[in-house]
Amino acid sequence: VCVSATNDPTGAYYVYSFTTNGFPDYPKLGVWGNSYFITTNSTSPMIYALNRASMLAGSGTGTVQQFALTKFPSIGFQAASPVTQTGSTVPPAGSPATVIRVADDAWGTSVGADHLEIFKLNINWTNPASSTISGPFNISTAAYNSSLCGFGSSSCIPQPNTTTKLDPLSDILMDKVQYRNFGTYESIVCSHVCNADGLGKAGVRWYELRKDANGNWIIYQQSTFSPDATNRFMSSISINDKGKIALGYNLSGSTQYPSIAITGRDSCDALNLMTIPENIATTGTASNSSSRYGDYNAMVVDPTDGSFWMTAQYNASTIWSTRVIHFNFSDCPAPVAARETSGISSQVEWTPNPSNGIFNGHFTYFENGVATISVYDLSGKQVLENTLQVTNGNNEYSLDMSRFDDAVYFVTVQTNGFSNTARLILQHQ
Repeated sequence: VCVSATNDPTGAYYVYSFTTNGFPDYPKLGVWGNSYFITTNSTSPMIYALNRASMLAGSGTGTVQQFALTKFPSIGFQAASPVTQTGSTVPPAGSPATVIRVADDAWGTSVGADHLEIFKLNINWTNPASSTISGPFNISTAAYNSSLCGFGSSSCIPQPNTTTKLDPLSDILMDKVQYRNFGTYESIVCSHVCNADGLGKAGVRWYELRKDANGNWIIYQQSTFSPDATNRFMSSISINDKGKIALGYNLSGSTQYPSIAITGRDSCDALNLMTIPENIATTGTASNSSSRYGDYNAMVVDPTDGSFWMTAQYNASTIWSTRVIHFNFSDCPAPVAARETSGISSQVEWTPNPSNGIFNGHFTYFENGVATISVYDLSGKQVLENTLQVTNGNNEYSLDMSRFDDAVYFVTVQTNGFSNTARLILQHQ
């Protein structure tokens, strides 16, 4: 384990080693409080805790603490994922470290219904013998299927012009799980690969967890991202200080060489949806010669501006290469204060949203007059404009977007001296 001795990543490092319980396959590292946590796929799914303060000071690892989790039946490769703190606001004092893994009911009757397992760790570096782990605390998920072409199969995802298929790694939460404290609430985002259509197409199941009034983690939103016939796998997910969630992953299929794509959502969007249109950030031009593909991608938030950085694999030849991708997407429209003497109230509501073509606008106007309805795409181009007569009181307007492509749009209702902007999500059935 290498720890930077300075704030210069090209400078000196402290280098440490420690003995593991079995070969430490598929290691993932998280940071929480005074500890580093490493999870592995070993003889049993393992969790290792390392003394962060000691290692940052260059004075050794201290006593490495290890915890073994019970293995699931039916599958061989399995590992938990550490939750790592992001952002400048630390977790509330005394918050235990957290490790999560996903469980499929198809793995055996002892597993129970599909769920996320949460383990809580309290690490004591003064007296390591008093450290504790508790759990699992189970959170039921929407039903999902982890079998893409048989449990444990490492050859599932097709590529063009070859019989070699890629490993989906569908039994685990991908990358490291990310936590952010927003002050008014705490959030965790994570993702894994699943059988999106029941026929073997790989899609990405993603989650945002938040704490309820009792301090327990619950699923705030969840969905499987699989908008077309292409396979999506090797996902990574992150959340920034504005509540934007970015999701990155690989694409591959019978007509799609292994490529890198991204999507996302904003905090003002309807729950359970990735609303940012998919963008293929790097297009592959060759198939991979082996079924092994990376082992995980990674995504982090830039602390200076909330943008996202992702590392992922793609194929320009028969051996995959790594690409670093930097991106961001638009903010939610700024709230506008209600005007109660004239003009439109800021409480403009568009339903249904998402819609398959017709959005119904409901708003209050405080005088007779004319309102302009303008619709813009994500590039800022105006695609529609209408005017209507409004009267003092409640008004309704039907906005027909059925001839436009599925995407995210912005609609502005404007009168003399006042405007209100909202985000519309168009999804044809």
